[in-house]
Amino acid sequence: MIGFDSKRNPDDEAPCIDGEPAAGGSRFHLARFLILRLLGLVYFTGFAILINQGLPLIGSRGLLPVGAFTARVAERLGALLPLNEPDPLFALALQQGALLKDDDTRGAFSQPAFRRALDFYAGVFRAGLAPSMTSAQISNVWDEFARGMFAFYITGPWNIGEFRRRLPPERQNDWAAAPLPGPDGPGVSTAGGSSLVMFRSSPRKQAASNDTDILNCRHPYRTGRRKAKARARSATSTRRR
Repeated sequence: MIGFDSKRNPDDEAPCIDGEPAAGGSRFHLARFLILRLLGLVYFTGFAILINQGLPLIGSRGLLPVGAFTARVAERLGALLPLNEPDPLFALALQQGALLKDDDTRGAFSQPAFRRALDFYAGVFRAGLAPSMTSAQISNVWDEFARGMFAFYITGPWNIGEFRRRLPPERQNDWAAAPLPGPDGPGVSTAGGSSLVMFRSSPRKQAASNDTDILNCRHPYRTGRRKAKARARSATSTRRR
């Protein structure tokens, strides 16, 4: 606990003469000297460990040599497929076949269909057509696309407006959106939340409207369940009081 000592005598403070502490003020000099040296030792150890671990990672024979990485980035790449975005691989796998097996209870990741998709996906990186990097390793996709870092990017309809807003005016005529290609022509892709629509000429508008209500939690069944859960929580909190 830190508090104020009302019995402290101001006369105990060491006076200063010409900006230098008097003889009594040197009692903290050794402690200050040791603390600063120990802090410097901590920083030195941290940087020494960083250098020791950094070479196996980004050295000439490391997992991701910084020289080769910057050389690839400096070139014009064919595509940007961030490793932390699963949608491109998911879309490629959907084009090859079902992702589930055993009555949709197990993933079909060991089946030939998924292995073909995974081999094609990994082959893009092996051929140097896409950098082995995550989206956190670039500033953002719009700026890098405007600079010409890559020419192909798999994304959804929500990003069309962002490209229109964020790309500079001189780049607005340099890009367009297209369906994701497949093995034998236009292929399937992930739907994404922005792709759920109801056609104006649909004969099943009421069914589509009911589905929308269920998804938006406006269906009477789901509304009733939410109210019942809310009443149960209220009763529980009342009993606890």
